[in-house]
Amino acid sequence: MAPHSALSLSPVRTYPNHQSVQDWITGLPSPFGEAQQLRQMLPLVAADLDAEDRLALHRHLWQLWRSLDAATHEAAGRWLDGRLAPWCRHMVGDWDAPDTWRGLAEWHLTRSGHCPLAPAYVLALLHAHGQTGSSALPEAQWLAIRARLDLDVLDLPPAEADRLLGQTVAAVEAGAAPWAQGMARIFELAVRVGNVALATDTLGQCVQGGGAAALSPRWFRRWLEGEGTLVLSAALQSQWLQPARLPDPAWRACLLTTLHRESAKDRVRGLRVVLGDGPAVPSPESESPGWRMLGALDACHDLAERGDLPEHTARTLLDSGALAPASVAALCRALALQAMDRGDVAGAFRALADARAADSDVQSRQWLCALLKLLGDENMAGVQTLCMLLDGGSDGAAGSAELAQWQCLEAAADTPEGLRTLARAMLARALLDGALESRATDRRRDLRRAEALWQQLVGDPDHADEARRRLASEPLQQWLPWLADGPGREHLWIQPPPEQANGELLIVMSCLESRHGFAQVQGLRRTMPGHHLLFVHNPEFNWYSGSVFEDLAALVRERVLPDFAPERVTCYFGSMGGHGALKLAARFGFRAVVFNAQTDLDLWATFRPNERQRLWVVAAGARFVVPSGADTPAASLYLAVGSDTADREALTCLIASLRHCTHGQFIIEKFADPHHAGLVRRIARRDIPDFIGQAAQRLSALQALPEDPPGMVAVARHQQDSFWTQLDAASALKVEIVWRSGRLFIAESTRCGTVPV
Repeated sequence: MAPHSALSLSPVRTYPNHQSVQDWITGLPSPFGEAQQLRQMLPLVAADLDAEDRLALHRHLWQLWRSLDAATHEAAGRWLDGRLAPWCRHMVGDWDAPDTWRGLAEWHLTRSGHCPLAPAYVLALLHAHGQTGSSALPEAQWLAIRARLDLDVLDLPPAEADRLLGQTVAAVEAGAAPWAQGMARIFELAVRVGNVALATDTLGQCVQGGGAAALSPRWFRRWLEGEGTLVLSAALQSQWLQPARLPDPAWRACLLTTLHRESAKDRVRGLRVVLGDGPAVPSPESESPGWRMLGALDACHDLAERGDLPEHTARTLLDSGALAPASVAALCRALALQAMDRGDVAGAFRALADARAADSDVQSRQWLCALLKLLGDENMAGVQTLCMLLDGGSDGAAGSAELAQWQCLEAAADTPEGLRTLARAMLARALLDGALESRATDRRRDLRRAEALWQQLVGDPDHADEARRRLASEPLQQWLPWLADGPGREHLWIQPPPEQANGELLIVMSCLESRHGFAQVQGLRRTMPGHHLLFVHNPEFNWYSGSVFEDLAALVRERVLPDFAPERVTCYFGSMGGHGALKLAARFGFRAVVFNAQTDLDLWATFRPNERQRLWVVAAGARFVVPSGADTPAASLYLAVGSDTADREALTCLIASLRHCTHGQFIIEKFADPHHAGLVRRIARRDIPDFIGQAAQRLSALQALPEDPPGMVAVARHQQDSFWTQLDAASALKVEIVWRSGRLFIAESTRCGTVPV
C-alpha cells in the first residue's frame, strides 16, 4: 500500500497541549504506525511550542525520519501543499551533525519576529549540542548572541548589553558574523544602551558598506524617535519605515524634511554628515499618506515637548485611525501631562483613560494614582484600594476589583463630588468598551447602563464632549436599539420591513476579537436589507461551549424555529465564530458559511498557547464532527480556508469527518493566504454580503440536487482515498462535494463569487 493511502486510514488525530511533547509521543495510540506518527508530528514544527517541547519534537522527528523508507520521505514532502518539504530536507542529516544545529538555529532566528519562542529554542538547541560558553564554535557563539538579543526585545541589563556589544564586535572582526548582520547588531546594541554617537556612526558604516538591508526597522525607528513614539498603523508604517532605502539620498532627505523635533532631525543630520550628503532634495514620495502622517505625529510630539499641544489637534490625529496603539497612548499621556500642569484634573483623567484603552503601561496607572490622591482624602478606603490595584497592574477587566472600586466611589455618600463624577465617567467607559484596558481578556459590555451614565455626563462641562462622542458611537447607535436580553441569551435581532423581507435569516457569530460585541452589524444591516439578522456574541470567551451553547440553542428554538425553515437559515463567521457557526448549524440543520473555522480546539490549543487555559475548559464539542447519522439533518457547509498551517490542519481534521459522511453538501475553497484573520474580506473583495448570499444560494442548490446530481462527477469507492488526499494536499482548490446515500460526487466550485488572493 502506498504511504499516502496508509495515512488516509490514520486514527483520530491528537495534539500535545495538556502534557509535554515527550509524554504525548509516548502516549500516541497503538494504531499509529511510523508514517502516521510523522504525518501527525511534522505540522507541529509551525506550532508555538516552548523550547523544551520544540527540542523534544525535533529530536523525535529526526529519529523517526531515519526509520522510514524513501517512498514515505517523498510523500511527506507533498503533505500540506508541500510546505513541509524544507523540513524534510533538514532531516536528511544526522541529528548530532553541526549542519543540523546550524540549519535549525538559522531557520528559527530568521523567523523570530513571527515566533517569539524561537530565541529560547535556539539557546536550548545549542546547549543540547554542547555549543555553549567559550568552548563553543565561533559560529555557535554568534548564533547565541543573536538569540539572546531576540529573546529580550525591550529590556536588556546594561552590563549584559555591554558584554554582548563586545562579543558582537569580536565576532565581526573574527569573521564569525557576516559583516552586514554584525554591524546591524552593533547598531541595535548601541541604540539599546543609549549611545547615540556609536549608533549613528555604525549606521553610516552599514549604509556605506552595502548592509542597509540587514538593519532592523524596529531599532532604526528607536534610534530615530528618541523620546517620541513614531509608530503608525501597519499599512502606513510600511510606507516610510524602510531602512533598506537609506542608501538613497532622496529618501534620507524625505526623512529630514518630514520630521519636526530638533532631536530627531539632529540624528538624521548626523547620519547625513557621515554619508557626505549635500543639500536635501526629497523625493515626491514625501507626499504619500505614510510620510504625511509621520510628519503630523512628529509635529504633535514637538508641540507636546513644548507643552503646547492643542487637544483638538491631537484629537484629530488620534481619531484618524492612522496611529498604532503605542503612539495613541504616548499622545494621550502628553495631553494628560499638559492637563495636570494647568490644573485640569478631569482632562488628565480622560487622557489617561484613553491611554490605558489604547496601550496601557505603568506610567498611566501611576499618574492615575497621583490624581486620585489629589482629589480625595488619600486615607479614604476606596482611594487606597484603587491605588493598590493600579500599582498592582490592574487591567480594569469586567468583574475586576478595580471596576468594583470605581462603582463604590461613584455610589458612596462621602465621595467628593468631583471624584464621584470622574468615577462615573470611568465606569461608563468600562461598561461601553467592556473593560478599561485593551489587554484585558475578560470583557463584557452593559450598553444600557453605559448609555444612562453617559446621558448623566452630558450635562457636566468637563465630560460633555466625550459624552456626546460616546453616545454617538456604534454600540449605542447601531446595537442598542436592537438589543434583546433573551430568550436564551443577549443578542441583536434586526428584522426588515415586511415588504422587503425575503424569508432568509443570517445568524452572525462573533469571533475572538469581537467576542464582547457584535460583528459587522452596520455593513450587513445596510447591504442585506431583505434579511432577518441575528447577531450573537461570546463574552464568556469559551468558543460557544457548555451552557453558552445551550443558551444559544434555546434562543434558536424560541426565536428562529417557529418562523424559519432550517433551509432558510445561514450561520456565518470565521475562527472562533466559525466554530460556533458549525456547531449551531449541525444542531439544527442550518447552512454554515465559515472561513478559517477552528474545527478542533485541541489543535488550536497546541498552535496558540496564549489561549490554551481557556480552551482547556472546553470539553464537550471541542472537535467538530460532520453529522452523518440517520436521525440527524444532512450537513450543508461552505468553508474557505487559508494557508496558515493551523488552518490547514483544521481542514485535515474536517476531512477525516467528511470522508465518513453519507448525506450532505459541502463547498471547500482553499486559498494561498497565510493570514488567519480577515480571510473573507480578501476573497470577497470586500463585498462580503454578496459572497454570503452566493455561498448560501449555492448550498441550497446543491441541497436540492437529486440522488444522481447532474453535472457532477461520481467518485468510485476505490478512488475516494485519492480524492481526499488530493484535497488535503492542494495549495489552492475550489470543489463542491455532495454525498447522496453513501455515494460521493464532486465538481469545481465556481459560483460563490470568491477571487484568488
